[in-house]
Amino acid sequence: MVKISREGAMRSLLILLFGLSLSACATVPLNEPISLGEKNAAYSYIPLDPLPVSVQNDKGCATTVRTLLDNLPDNAVRIAIQQISGKTDATLGPAVLGASGNQYQVTLDYINADTANIRFLVGYRHPGDKESVPLPITRDFPQDAEVVAIRLAGDKELANGNEVVIPVYVGVGLRLTATVQVIKGKINLSSLGAIAASVEGEKAAGSLVVQTLGINGKQVAASMPLPSELNSTTVANAIQSLGAVKAILYDSANTRVVPRVTGIYNPLPSSDPRVINAIVSQLAKSHIPWSPPCSGVGTTQTP
Repeated sequence: MVKISREGAMRSLLILLFGLSLSACATVPLNEPISLGEKNAAYSYIPLDPLPVSVQNDKGCATTVRTLLDNLPDNAVRIAIQQISGKTDATLGPAVLGASGNQYQVTLDYINADTANIRFLVGYRHPGDKESVPLPITRDFPQDAEVVAIRLAGDKELANGNEVVIPVYVGVGLRLTATVQVIKGKINLSSLGAIAASVEGEKAAGSLVVQTLGINGKQVAASMPLPSELNSTTVANAIQSLGAVKAILYDSANTRVVPRVTGIYNPLPSSDPRVINAIVSQLAKSHIPWSPPCSGVGTTQTP
């Protein structure tokens, strides 16, 4: 059993990390210079429902047996805000203020992960054109275009230049997902607390989902809340429950961990849902190959 003092400390740490990640979006000055990556890509981290992983040994790695968590070098708390319906087209962009009549999904992830780099051919064709080489995805490619995404194998490079490497996050994690319908005015989407306050103030309506990613066990199941609605109480209970799960993450006697795909990084100049859905559809066709780092730290090689 985990000592109460350690569990309490881990809960406090998780709440602090979640709080910092949520408040950061609201405190960054609007005129801060954006990076080259932000200029060229409409979105970065995209959370996914967990997908299966095939663990493979890298060539030249020693046969030393380590636990899964020893092979996951990175920890991160990430927030993703997606507009899923409303007056404008659905986007996966970094919206902060939600407008009346629109629906949003706010996902907050804690992940302990490594990265598997998966090669894709990604492009689009004009309607009725089934044979030509796909054109490169641009920020504003045609709305009636057919998106083509093909998962590539081997090291052979494509002559048309449409190859892209998609970083796939493999590991375990914890997730809070709030689905919010803005009823009137504008609400702050960068804070779960602000969202809950807007719901209680009848400016919005929503639901809350609490999820583990590759983490299971009796104590994990017992710690999971059953939120029926989105409000400040259910948000606080959800964060406390995830803190309890995180506290027993390394308790191998009571907790089972299995590597799962938790999300991807989108390096393309468009976050159009058609592009993301095409990539995810390809990823879901078969297990994602992942080679644990030989030393327990670092990144994996491209399959």
